[in-house]
Amino acid sequence: MRNVVSLSAVRGFSGFVILTVLLCSFAAGATQSVVLEWYPVAASDVVGYTVHYGTASRQYSHAFFVPGASASISGLVEGQSYFFAVSARARGGLESALSEELAYFVPPAPNGNYSGLFYEPTGARQDSTGSFSVSVKRGAYSGKLQMGSTRYSFSGKIGSSYQASNLISRRSAGPLTVHFAISGGSGEKISGNVSDGAWMSSLAGDSAVFNSKTHPAPYAGQYTMIIGGRTTAGLPGGEGIGTVKVSASGLASFAGVLADGTKVSQGAMLSGQGYWPMYAALYSSKGMVASWLHFTNASSIDLSGAITWLKPADPAAPAYPGGFVQVFNAIGQVYVPSPVSMSLAIAFARGAMIFTGGALGAGFSERLIVASTGKVTSPDDPQFTLSFSGSLGTFKGRMTEPATGQPISFQGVVLQKANVGDGFLLASNQSSRVILTP
Repeated sequence: MRNVVSLSAVRGFSGFVILTVLLCSFAAGATQSVVLEWYPVAASDVVGYTVHYGTASRQYSHAFFVPGASASISGLVEGQSYFFAVSARARGGLESALSEELAYFVPPAPNGNYSGLFYEPTGARQDSTGSFSVSVKRGAYSGKLQMGSTRYSFSGKIGSSYQASNLISRRSAGPLTVHFAISGGSGEKISGNVSDGAWMSSLAGDSAVFNSKTHPAPYAGQYTMIIGGRTTAGLPGGEGIGTVKVSASGLASFAGVLADGTKVSQGAMLSGQGYWPMYAALYSSKGMVASWLHFTNASSIDLSGAITWLKPADPAAPAYPGGFVQVFNAIGQVYVPSPVSMSLAIAFARGAMIFTGGALGAGFSERLIVASTGKVTSPDDPQFTLSFSGSLGTFKGRMTEPATGQPISFQGVVLQKANVGDGFLLASNQSSRVILTP
């Protein structure tokens, strides 16, 4: 920070004082240093300057002489305000009046836990995308990077301006260089980059601010989520599904199934603004999902985001052996658990189940009837079954494909606010969408 303050003097001295704050490495006792700089006074008989400072305005407890136009002051306590002024000294001991006063608040060192993602600015790629966590306490830090299923540890001391760098060795690849800095009014942001020399990914994240006792997360609760399918050939047409639980401490825990049948789970801390860094390795670390999801608790959609899903080419894969890299939209809604497996999960007495896309093409629908016991049947398919989990907001069932007469399983989640269900089924190595409507 550079602040200009006029410097008056008793013998016509004139000039300016400029304060530059250098955030040095933290020392024992939580102290920091500052450097005062000012333009020299244009008078031939000036031999130096006296620096005055203290913790009360115009009541300086410390003073010392310097021959030049700068001074370093150490031992300043974090969280304390200090006041500075400078006077010019001439031969014979004549002293000018004090300059105008400059105040500076020594910011406290950041302490906390941070988490986030890193990926290249052009988009997420398998070899340059991952998640990270960093814990900072009294100027020391320890952290982890995750790329695929491998986790790399690093640690050290925070340097000037709350910055740090690490070189991480890897057994089967070149080393990774990690740079990061902590910023924000209260140290709530972390940013930087990760590089192997051939690529460079931007690193960004937030501090964990919630705790269950004094600052519970306003997003705490249960959610159901869908990951939107596509009508494009070669991409899943069904909706991936999942459930999310957010604890009072701000931990988001996800468990779901992608629309190609791949199970995925992940947990991460939410930021104070409700951002969730989601990253999970898939397909024996040859694929992944990555996204910044955002909890908004809006009237119709409670969480949303764009998820990058990378599935590698694999001739032996039961679905989409050619693989793909695609961005899918994800949306979620609050789910209030039902004490009865059916009655409150979704409200309908008669409805329909629609099957469309993928190998089913234009698809078909089946009429549904709900008995007083909660059992769901279809007059169009004697073999049809449908059951709900009232505690999670999920459903599953079986139907008979009209074209082949073969039974096919399906699964989905309830979007309770919309009073609908959404999900997928797999048929002929393709994913089709399943829609439950009242």
